[in-house]
Amino acid sequence: MKTDKWRDRLFFTGGLYGVLLVLLLSSLGMGETLSFGFFSYLYRFGGKIGETVTSTLSNIRSRDRLLKENEALRRELDRYRGLYIEYLALKEEYMKSRAVLGLQEGLGYRSVAARVLADEPSLLFSGFIIDRGRSTGIQKGLPVVTLEGSRLLLIGKIDEVGGSTSRVIPLFRRNFYVAAELVETGLQGLVHGAGEGTVVMEYIPKTEKHRVSVGEVVVTSHRSTVFPPGIEIGRVEKIVSYPHESSLLLYLRPSMDPHVLTDVFVLLPDDEDES
Repeated sequence: MKTDKWRDRLFFTGGLYGVLLVLLLSSLGMGETLSFGFFSYLYRFGGKIGETVTSTLSNIRSRDRLLKENEALRRELDRYRGLYIEYLALKEEYMKSRAVLGLQEGLGYRSVAARVLADEPSLLFSGFIIDRGRSTGIQKGLPVVTLEGSRLLLIGKIDEVGGSTSRVIPLFRRNFYVAAELVETGLQGLVHGAGEGTVVMEYIPKTEKHRVSVGEVVVTSHRSTVFPPGIEIGRVEKIVSYPHESSLLLYLRPSMDPHVLTDVFVLLPDDEDES
């Protein structure tokens, strides 16, 4: 509609000037042929200008429409991109849940799967917080483990229990103790934390030194009343024999670094133990 108005105005203005020009030529004695030719040319010229204006305005409208469509498509693409990111996050969470469930089924013990929420803020690593508490049957002193392949690895134990979270202390804490044994020899001793990532095993008689070797695996003992037997603690890294001591001191390298954990399992007592 606006294009038609512009064309009419242009044609009217050109026609007005054309009439004035023809009148001027007629007064000078020019013939009718010149007047007719001029009007024909003016009509064709006005038509071409109108077509040009119409085409230009049409292109402008098309450009505006394309810009609006492009903006709508961009917003739609952003929405789908966000949905895809959410899908990937949900997929990753699902795969992790399936993996944790598979590990839990392979433990061979009643357990509660838990996610590590945060390490305790301190200069020395003193423990971490998990997202399970009293509401899931967790109690103070219960073992905390992880599974690597078919190996059940000791991480620590529950130290404090809340309604929905719990605090875990790692096995290298000084107040951590567990009855243990050397797998190859069956020698019994007591493992405890020595701080700063160090774990030691005591009460191995000096007379048995020739039976102990570096690299031997140490596991929880059947003598423990809390920890199930056979959970891997670590490997012998150094053997020390002090002259004034009657037993060996074995330095162990823990089988798992608690700093890298994202998921753990809390072993629950058997139903018979609870009754």
